[in-house]
Amino acid sequence: MTVWNIGLRRRHRPIVVKKVLRKEPEFMVILDSRGKQHELSEIDFPSFDWEKIGAGATITLALSEVVKTWRVQSSKVEKNIRQLILEVQKKVSGLFFIWVCEQCGTAGYVEYEDGDDPQGIAVRVLLAHKEKMSKSQPECWQKVIRIFDHRGMEQKDSKLLLSSYRL
Repeated sequence: MTVWNIGLRRRHRPIVVKKVLRKEPEFMVILDSRGKQHELSEIDFPSFDWEKIGAGATITLALSEVVKTWRVQSSKVEKNIRQLILEVQKKVSGLFFIWVCEQCGTAGYVEYEDGDDPQGIAVRVLLAHKEKMSKSQPECWQKVIRIFDHRGMEQKDSKLLLSSYRL
């Protein structure tokens, strides 16, 4: 599953120079007030502005974004989900949902009974994810959790339900 949900554009952002980390005749590395490093070239600035760049100076940067990496979901992911369902079926005799987080790569399951509230199940999925992700990767956005039922069918409306909760 390929998702392109980014805007690649060019914009101007004024920044305050906190510190000059390295300065050479035609090149400079600065640290801005938000803690981000920027590499500047003398070619991009008029000579009178280049000389004024120092701690406390405010400059305007023309920022442009690029895609450096991207992921495509392969059939290997689907195979792993089927394998996970078979493993859980050996452990659990009742109904269950398998969840897989595409962001941090963790997966697990939650059991439920017929007639359970879908919102309660969503909260249990998020809690299970939070518990597992704290062990593997503490900074997961929880926005890309996919849920499959005990038959292996993906629950399409689960993304909507999970998006309303942030634990």
